[in-house]
Amino acid sequence: MEVRNLGPADWQIQKKLIFESFKDSPGAFPDSGDTWNEDLSTRFYKREGFACILIDDKKEARGLLMGTKGELSRLWVAPNYREKGNGVKLLNTYLAWAKKSNSSSFILKVYRHNQRAINFYESTGFHKTEETDGELIYMKYDCNESNSYD
Repeated sequence: MEVRNLGPADWQIQKKLIFESFKDSPGAFPDSGDTWNEDLSTRFYKREGFACILIDDKKEARGLLMGTKGELSRLWVAPNYREKGNGVKLLNTYLAWAKKSNSSSFILKVYRHNQRAINFYESTGFHKTEETDGELIYMKYDCNESNSYD
């Protein structure tokens, strides 16, 4: 199993994994990945401090994480690789990278009906905040707190 960074030219790998992830979680993200293309991928990479991390086994992609130094924006794990440590490995890699950039906390937004994701993030040290945005709730990871995940 390998964890590596992707670039904008890898947009087809990203799109394939997004489609795989939607097979059993169609409401987890605002779109199904059908709009993902090279131009959209390139715009993501232009964000300051942006990272795209892939976990794969040389044959196929298992999971993908996108985020900046302070905000985790996307985390996808293909259905047949869920609950096998792939999401945790991606999150570990992201948190280590972001902490090296002197980030003191990280936020993410998740749909309130996506209980599987909420449970996952809570198990890794994120906690719900009071802030909401319609159907989205905010979760935060504070590097200064003692997290069992660290």
